Amino acid sequence: MEMTPNVKQHQAYSIAFKYFNEFLFDNTLPEVMLTLTRDENAIKGYYLKEAWHDDKGNVLAEISLNANSMNDNVYFLLNVLIHEMVHLWQFTFGSPEKGSHNEEFAQKCEELGLVFEKDRTGPQVQTLIGPDGLAAFAVNSLPEAAIFPFMSQDKGTSSPPQWHPIPVPVPSESSPPEPPPAPPPPPEELRNNYACPICGLLAKAKPGSHLICGLCNEPLVEEVQK
Repeated sequence: MEMTPNVKQHQAYSIAFKYFNEFLFDNTLPEVMLTLTRDENAIKGYYLKEAWHDDKGNVLAEISLNANSMNDNVYFLLNVLIHEMVHLWQFTFGSPEKGSHNEEFAQKCEELGLVFEKDRTGPQVQTLIGPDGLAAFAVNSLPEAAIFPFMSQDKGTSSPPQWHPIPVPVPSESSPPEPPPAPPPPPEELRNNYACPICGLLAKAKPGSHLICGLCNEPLVEEVQK
């Protein structure tokens, strides 16, 4: 059975993570949930600890890559994955500081061959794969099955639009809702005149009725209305 595009994309994602785990981290990193996002706040990607759990209490962290950064530069994209894996390493074995990239994080990046665009530490630290080092070698030797088959361009944020599938008017407190209109009255039932041919007794009844005069014991004659 041919794999779907979704399976192909996430299989390559998983293979890349496993390969970097073995090559750069001696296969010591725990499994994580690998996701894709378009959240404009994520910039290139993010790491989130204890983001998933199952019914047995097993907990997984999450690594997400921003699809808006998944252009044709695979080298850049895999740098983001390694960067987030350093966060995973630090939260597993190191001493992370919430909301920042500390010196321990910077030293691990340098050990793996990542270089910094500007600041080494702080809340916003951007890395690149240096020309020499383990990261560059790992990316260049990455198996073909680990290369994402689908790329994307910046499509904006993933925040859902504000919408309501079925508009429901909400009455204001000052204007109570009007009662629903009364149903129309049922149509008037047709009735014909009936007369006794002897005494002239009159009656009304449904068309086709068979009536007997109580005085003359004669059947009443139906007058059909036109």
